[in-house]
Amino acid sequence: MIPVISVTVMAHPSRTVAAERLLKQLAGGFSSARIAYDPDPDGPRSTVRVSRLAWVPHDPLATHHLVIQDDVGLQPGFAESVHHAVGAQPSRWISLACEWGSRTSWVCRISANAGRPFGPVVDSYVPTWGLVMPVEHAIDVAGYLRKAELDKPDDHALAEYIEDREMAPPLITVPNLVTHGELSSLIGNDRSLGARGTALPANRETPPTWWSRPPLSPEWGAPVMSYYLASMPFRLREPGVFGYDVSSLRFPRGEEESLDRAITAAGISLQGSLARSFRRICLAYVAASEFAYGQCIEEADAQFRDGLCRVALATLIPGMLRSFTPSISAELANQMTIFVQSLLKTHSPVDNQRRTTA
Repeated sequence: MIPVISVTVMAHPSRTVAAERLLKQLAGGFSSARIAYDPDPDGPRSTVRVSRLAWVPHDPLATHHLVIQDDVGLQPGFAESVHHAVGAQPSRWISLACEWGSRTSWVCRISANAGRPFGPVVDSYVPTWGLVMPVEHAIDVAGYLRKAELDKPDDHALAEYIEDREMAPPLITVPNLVTHGELSSLIGNDRSLGARGTALPANRETPPTWWSRPPLSPEWGAPVMSYYLASMPFRLREPGVFGYDVSSLRFPRGEEESLDRAITAAGISLQGSLARSFRRICLAYVAASEFAYGQCIEEADAQFRDGLCRVALATLIPGMLRSFTPSISAELANQMTIFVQSLLKTHSPVDNQRRTTA
C-alpha cells in the first residue's frame, strides 16, 4: 500500500514563526500540509481546543492524516520514514515519538534491542508530538474531541477515545521520527515534569526495509518503568482495553546487595532515593535486554540496529532520572551509563552483548 498522508501542524499563534518553518519543511514530502491555530489563544490553555481543528482532514484524496506539534524537530529522512511506517501498518495509529522518561520509552529501547521497528504504547495517554492515523479515524476523532472538556489534555482524550472504541493501543516508531523542541511548554509541563527529551531519536536515515518487520510482541516479561516511579518497575501483561495491566517487579535481596557493591566498586557514589532508583533501573534494564534477546530478529540492518541500541542506552539515565536532574552532573550520568553498559555485557547473551557495545 502507498499511503497518501495529509498533515496539520497544531499551533499556537505565539509560535507562528516555528509553525511556518515546520510547514515549509513538511511541504515537499506530503500530499498537503497546513497549520491549525488555536482559535482562542488568549483563553485558558487547552490542547483539546486546537486538536478539534487539527484532526479534521483537509485533503479528500488522503488515506491517512498526521497531526504534528509546532515545536518538534524532524529527524533525517522524516517524510520517507513516515510513509514506509504507515505503509507497513496502515490500519494502526502510529505515534512518531515519546518522552524519554515514559513507560513507552522502555518499549522503544526494548524494541531497538530486538530489532523491531514498532512497539506498543503502554502509557495511559497517547504520545502526540506526532501522531498519524487512517483518515476515517481522524474524522471520527475530530467529532469526538468536540465533546471533550477543554481542560482535558488532548493526549488523555485520545486515550479515552481508544478505550471507548475498544481499539488496540497505538504503535510507537523505533526509532522516533521527531524530537521534542526547545520552546517552553504552553501548558506548564516544564515546571511540573522537569527535563524532557526524546526516547530514541533517529540519528540517521532509517533503511526502508527496516519498517517491514513485525512490532514487538507485548508478552509477559518485559519490564517498563517511568521516571516518576523509578523505584517501582513494572512488567507488561496481556493488553487491556487501553495500555497494559502491571504488577511490581521484584528482585532477590542478594541480587540487589551484589549490585550495590558493584556500583560502589565502580566509583559511583549515590545516596538515598537516587541510589535506590539507579539500582532498580540497572536490574530492570538487564531484564529488559534479556527479554529483547528472546524476540530479536536477525536481519541485514544490523549496523543500523547497533546504532539504535547505543542511542537507547544513552537516553536511559537522563530520561529515567529526570526528576533528579539538578543533582546529577554530566560526569555522573556518563559514569552511570557506562556502568549499565558493563552490566549488559556481563548478563546478556553473547549476541546481545555485541549490540549494546558502544
